[in-house]
Amino acid sequence: MDYALKIQKMGLDALQNKRLLPELFWEYYDIDPKDHIQGLQKGEDAVPQMRPAYIEDHLYLNDGTGGFRAVADRERRFVDYNGRTLKRPRDPSHEAIFRDVDGDGDPDLYVTADFANPDRLWLNDGRGYFRQAHPLAMRRTSQFSMG
Repeated sequence: MDYALKIQKMGLDALQNKRLLPELFWEYYDIDPKDHIQGLQKGEDAVPQMRPAYIEDHLYLNDGTGGFRAVADRERRFVDYNGRTLKRPRDPSHEAIFRDVDGDGDPDLYVTADFANPDRLWLNDGRGYFRQAHPLAMRRTSQFSMG
């Protein structure tokens, strides 16, 4: 069985619904027959460029039968540090790790990103719902998470 089919069989739908990996896709500018450049913003070069097209981060829950299901935004499993519901971030996320950061016995989630996007620390409430740590909890990160 190839890798993509195995992922789909387990319920990991990252290859469906146009959520393809890797995180970066090529974007080319179209030039019409009159050589008018379409889709360019003021000041941009008229050459093919690689642009970030980041997909949302996904959390999959084990269903207890050997499969997984994707957590949807409507489940409100992620809130900001004030308790407001958040949509999944569209970051250049590369790594994630579960550790009990706050010492309450629940696995908290740390997701790394690159460059200007922030790393994110999510504190687990013990029921599988996560609150974003206060911004002052992590005042500095490496801004380089690959590897």
